[in-house]
Amino acid sequence: MKRLPQHHVEEMQYVQVREAVRQSKEMSEGIVVIKIKTEWWLGAAHRSYTRWLNGAQWELETQWHQKKVSMMEKQELRVVVKGLPGPVSPAFLLNLGAQRVEAFYSRSSGKRGAAIASFESTEAKITAAGSCVKFGLVMKTAYSRRSSSYSWHRIRTWYANEM
Repeated sequence: MKRLPQHHVEEMQYVQVREAVRQSKEMSEGIVVIKIKTEWWLGAAHRSYTRWLNGAQWELETQWHQKKVSMMEKQELRVVVKGLPGPVSPAFLLNLGAQRVEAFYSRSSGKRGAAIASFESTEAKITAAGSCVKFGLVMKTAYSRRSSSYSWHRIRTWYANEM
């Protein structure tokens, strides 16, 4: 491997560096990667960004996070359940530890689509995933927002405290 002197490289254009590498007799085959870092790059102060501008903003973010966790609308607390047989009510998932189950129903055919279960904690979600295997169900991580109906489908929701 041949290294060009740094002061030489800084004064050269890219095309000139490429030609110097091509003319090198030490290289016979392979790929050449040219990585040039000049003194200004090495000596530059790197920027650091802050997520919160002040303590009040951090407190608001913390409150927002706690609200989402209490409503079970965080991604780590929600799963899509696959393999739930048609005749079985999605409320069955409440028996596995889910606190809320949302099922999608087609407005045109009335058939049930996905069922989304929300849990109070990640531990409860993991325990339920283990139980689902016994019933031939598969749990996949769901999106973090609450489901909402629109023109193609409607949502039916069951809660654990209703049972």
